[in-house]
Amino acid sequence: MPRRNNNNPNALSDFETAFANAGDAITAAADATQTDAINGNPPITAAAITTQPRQPQPSRAQLRHASRATQYNQQRELREQRIADAVTNGLTRQEAEDLEDEDHAIGAQQDDADDTVYQPRATATTAATLAPDTSVTLRQFRENFNSATIRKSTKADKTFTNHQNNQTRFIHWLYTHRHAFLTDELKTALDYLVAGIDYSPVTINHPRYRRNGGKKSLEQRSVEYKVQLIRNEISSWIGDPGTTPPRNVVDFPALVSNLDVFLQYISEARLDNGALMKPGSYASLRSSFVYLFRRYKFTPPREFELELKECMEGVKRYTNKARQAGEGNIYDGDRPLTWDLYRQFNLWFYEMGTEEGIFALAFSKLTCNLACRGKSTGSVCVKHLKWLDDCISIAFAHAKDQQNGDSHIKRLPRHCYSNPLDLACDLPSALFQYFALNSHLVANPTGPLFKGTSKSVAENFGRIVNKICVKYKSIIEEDFGFDISDIGVHSWRKCAHTKLNTGSTAGPSGASACIRGGHSMGSNKDVYIAQEKASDTYCGRILQGLPEHSPEFAVSYPDFVPIDPERSVSVAGVPAGTVYAIHY
Repeated sequence: MPRRNNNNPNALSDFETAFANAGDAITAAADATQTDAINGNPPITAAAITTQPRQPQPSRAQLRHASRATQYNQQRELREQRIADAVTNGLTRQEAEDLEDEDHAIGAQQDDADDTVYQPRATATTAATLAPDTSVTLRQFRENFNSATIRKSTKADKTFTNHQNNQTRFIHWLYTHRHAFLTDELKTALDYLVAGIDYSPVTINHPRYRRNGGKKSLEQRSVEYKVQLIRNEISSWIGDPGTTPPRNVVDFPALVSNLDVFLQYISEARLDNGALMKPGSYASLRSSFVYLFRRYKFTPPREFELELKECMEGVKRYTNKARQAGEGNIYDGDRPLTWDLYRQFNLWFYEMGTEEGIFALAFSKLTCNLACRGKSTGSVCVKHLKWLDDCISIAFAHAKDQQNGDSHIKRLPRHCYSNPLDLACDLPSALFQYFALNSHLVANPTGPLFKGTSKSVAENFGRIVNKICVKYKSIIEEDFGFDISDIGVHSWRKCAHTKLNTGSTAGPSGASACIRGGHSMGSNKDVYIAQEKASDTYCGRILQGLPEHSPEFAVSYPDFVPIDPERSVSVAGVPAGTVYAIHY
């Protein structure tokens, strides 16, 4: 169990209640397993992590050999079938066999040293031919690797969707204000659609909408219904996001000859309350506008591109002046948490005393320690957690700023330490409790650490953060000076970078902080400055909140010590029957 700080005997007093709640959650999970045992279901407890006797399992080499043997037999059957078909079509059997041998050397499949998996032509890899320890997500990646997914992977799905939405809004605006720049076919189709709109679904459902607390009038909802139908029609004309549109919608030569059309659209783009948007939002509209040209393979004149770039500089300067005059807030995106607020959120997660709270605690600490985005935390697999000397190391092959995996620097492991002096920051204790409630994760190391896709995991954490923000709104706003609308999942990553770069007068170098967080240092520095273990381990201890001006900055790592299941008692969150407990 975590020890107390010798210099401050009461250092852990703030956590006793929180750990008791977390312990209740783990104990509840243990009680659930007893119920399963009564019903005849095999129990899953924390002990299952390391000590439950298991039946002998075949080695990976044996599984791989069995899988190859099965594939080989299937391939032989397919080969014989194709030869029989060729003979039916007029070839001799010898000619059919020679033709097959020219295409595939199936005898090579019997070589166990060969790691190449033979794929019969006209067939694809199915879930049945994959190794049994392969996770569902990994199977989907293997099965869906084709020309369509390659094209869709040139950009993130969210990027394609944002472009599609912005392009649909722009074309709708043209239809409403400058329809002369649309093709005659699209104008005719939209006019026909508008003339035949049936508003009965809105009218019928409006009373129920008002009973459920809706505040919009029937007229407002009818307008929104009309707008949505028009945009859906436009979206069908330009095709799926990121694809080449099937039909023409805009007169591009006329559009690029009059830049004022797009500038008028930019100037009329506002928030719902009529306020100006942030410069980044207008830049997004411009990016989608240019991408529309690329989708239609239309190359605008060089003069148009230069003029558009110059005008966008004017948009940025004007909107920044508006922000200085009080428009919106000055912060871009989520505001970085202060270190004290980060600790407080972790305490609130502890106090939830639920499985949801333990998940949020593990996600919170892991995101801050890795200084990464929420989606990157959600993509961590169990096998990515490796013990390296005196810490946990985690590496990323894919990140938002490193989607192609070209930079070896950003694939280097990030070292994560422990902090027995402050359990609000300690990572191993949070992971230990998470694994105690999800012991099945150990049996599938290729599976994700957090259940769900990387996006859904981050969104789930965001929903929990929103609940906490609403519950403790007065404390967050009065004691910490934050508006709860400024707090989001990305606040954790910004908190980590702030702690690394400006959280101490003895912080790590700028280069090591950039490498830790996956930020570019510039084309030259990215080539000439590489990560060394000394710098990243220093970053890891800083992000654990260890006191860098104290000898305890070099505190030792945790151990997992055995406990007699029959003699152990439920203390400080460790339920009776737990075979291993974390110890510092």
